[in-house]
Amino acid sequence: SLSVSTEQPAGGPASGEPSSGSPESVERTMVGVARWLQDSGHKVGEIHIPPRHHPHWGMMQNIVRLLLVLGVMTLALGAVLTATVTATLLAPQTRQIGVMKAVGARGAQITQLYAALIGLIGLAAVALGLPLGIFAGRRLASVVMQNQNIDAANLSIPGWLGWVLAVAGVGLPLLFALIPIAHATRRSVREALNDH
Repeated sequence: SLSVSTEQPAGGPASGEPSSGSPESVERTMVGVARWLQDSGHKVGEIHIPPRHHPHWGMMQNIVRLLLVLGVMTLALGAVLTATVTATLLAPQTRQIGVMKAVGARGAQITQLYAALIGLIGLAAVALGLPLGIFAGRRLASVVMQNQNIDAANLSIPGWLGWVLAVAGVGLPLLFALIPIAHATRRSVREALNDH
């Protein structure tokens, strides 16, 4: 027996098309069709209205979340790696920094010099990595969509997202690299020259 409303749309199943796409309209139509089938001698035990999204929607959301977490972790680890490389680069140059400060260079000028170097490295990394990442992402999306029987009309990314990725790819490593740069440039001339 049916445990749903017995309201039947006028005209039976022939006019069973929902007037709108609302869930109430769909449920009303389904109940009407089920009652009509029962009146015609067919047994209807259950009415199941499927969700209004793709059957694999939940799985795809989990895949997207996983890829987002992996992308953020990769960016953060790349920034930490940049800071570590910068610290390693600055360690043998501490005395040179002391000499530059001794002949009149200010800490801000030395910071700008090393920040420009890290910025150029970041720009080169983004110029190489962003197009490759977009290409690999499209290939992965095509494979996943083919496996999940999904048709996508367009695989392009919004222009603003490319700019956000480029700024994050240059800015975040530069921000992390400023920590060892600031530490090296804040040392006094005497401390820097006595560094071994």
